[in-house]
Amino acid sequence: IKSVCDRLAKAGYAALAPDFYQGASFAYDQLQGAIAKLKTMQDDVVAGQFGKGLEFLAQQPNVKSNGVGVIGFCMGGRFTFLNAAVHADRVKAGVAYYGGGISATADGRPNAVGQRDLISQAPKIKAPMMFMYGTEDALIAAEEHQRVAYAMSKAKKSYAINVFEGAQHGFDSDRRANYNPAAAEEAWERTIAFFDRHVKCG
Repeated sequence: IKSVCDRLAKAGYAALAPDFYQGASFAYDQLQGAIAKLKTMQDDVVAGQFGKGLEFLAQQPNVKSNGVGVIGFCMGGRFTFLNAAVHADRVKAGVAYYGGGISATADGRPNAVGQRDLISQAPKIKAPMMFMYGTEDALIAAEEHQRVAYAMSKAKKSYAINVFEGAQHGFDSDRRANYNPAAAEEAWERTIAFFDRHVKCG
């Protein structure tokens, strides 16, 4: 995540990464520990932490905070959608990379890690949204892409869904075996262009 913030800074943005895990950290091979932590995380608490991050940025004299973009990966992709809905008056653009759990299940029930369905929050979103998925993602089925697209279209929201051929879950991270350089580069170029169009101030 630090490298993502560094890349955003190089593109001309002030970047802040809230510690939603509250000090806990997990290696990529510690999936069960990460899942156990996920089960304890509540959406209202996450949204509150994000709000405090917005307040912090607004207090920084060298930050133009009238344009806020949100980006997240995996769980953070879901939180991107959540915060675009909860903080709709502040968020100007959101980019969710392989954000599983936005539409947790077809029938709206919580998924295997207890995440409730967020798709009903789509009407609250005001910002344009971009979603990044891979065709070979074993954790997010194409049906979920379709449910997200349907909900955003039904709510008449501005959005784009990008699906990268051959890309797996986590394709953007060069620390994972699933890293896909071509997909990662193209997705990042689209991300920065999206933020430049909707977020960048003056």
